[in-house]
Amino acid sequence: GFLEAEFGAFDATSEGPWHDKMHIWMRNATPFGPQAAAELQLEHFVPLVHAAEALERTQLVAEQWGTNLLYSEIRAVRGGSQVLSPYTCDEGEGYDTLAICNGFDGALGEDRVRAAAAVLEEALEPLRARPHWAKLFAYSPPQLEELYGTHMSRFRQVARAYGPDGKFSNEWCDRMVLGR
Repeated sequence: GFLEAEFGAFDATSEGPWHDKMHIWMRNATPFGPQAAAELQLEHFVPLVHAAEALERTQLVAEQWGTNLLYSEIRAVRGGSQVLSPYTCDEGEGYDTLAICNGFDGALGEDRVRAAAAVLEEALEPLRARPHWAKLFAYSPPQLEELYGTHMSRFRQVARAYGPDGKFSNEWCDRMVLGR
């Protein structure tokens, strides 16, 4: 299909309706599930219009990770209207994104995986890659501010209005998102 013709290094490991699943794994990688050893994940979202370039850049970086990389997974994600959604890009970029997830051996530790994230994020910077909020990344608060622009300030307004005492926040959110 399209992926094989366009990006020969990828194979579909399951097929079916999008809402069931269609995982795409890098060739020679093994998908891991709940039964697998501990892993640490990075996931970045780039505008779908930059899919080919994002995959090329990711592959160049991932080649340096060797066996520390357990798998890579990609999927297209439709954009939405959530204020800080990492999978909604700007109108000029077509809204929808490509999610690129990389799973690492958990024995590496968070510091080493964040270092790997920093290299990937630098490679994807021209494509305005946004991180998955619940996975590891190396972006600083100013970098997140630059990526999200007015969406970040809108989120801060909503957070102040509905949780002025920080009820819905924590130390990480205060530092990384709310600028407290």
